[in-house]
Amino acid sequence: MKKIIISLILLSFTIVVICLFFKKHYVSYNSYYKIPNVERDFYSGAYVFFHSKNELKSFFDLNDETHKFMENSKYINFNFSKYSYLIVYGAKIDKMYYSYKTTWFDDPSPSYAKARRFGKKCVFIKYRKVDKAVYFYQIKKDTLLTGFNGL
Repeated sequence: MKKIIISLILLSFTIVVICLFFKKHYVSYNSYYKIPNVERDFYSGAYVFFHSKNELKSFFDLNDETHKFMENSKYINFNFSKYSYLIVYGAKIDKMYYSYKTTWFDDPSPSYAKARRFGKKCVFIKYRKVDKAVYFYQIKKDTLLTGFNGL
């Protein structure tokens, strides 16, 4: 009888761990902005997270076509103490999520750049209809969120 109880406890514990491993954690966004007069081809992994003003500035300095947006971003009140930001190329977001399973096994980044190597969560995005526009999203601050790296 004691072995049955211990087996049931272990089985229950295993089921809970497996469920947590596969559970999708959805990332919600507060608002988004369409970057005017900029179009990009759609690629499913074409998105970048920004967790500080320096990350944002260096990225826009490297991308001339969206640099105008950074200069004209008076409509966006950047608040890096409360929010992280995300730029998405080619389509609006339907939903974004991560799980331990997707971070450990589904991250398409090369082995040297995988999110798990840096203690980060690899976020996957499901898109709406492709429209070639560039969108800028504001999300709750989480410096552990990342997209695909090294691609």
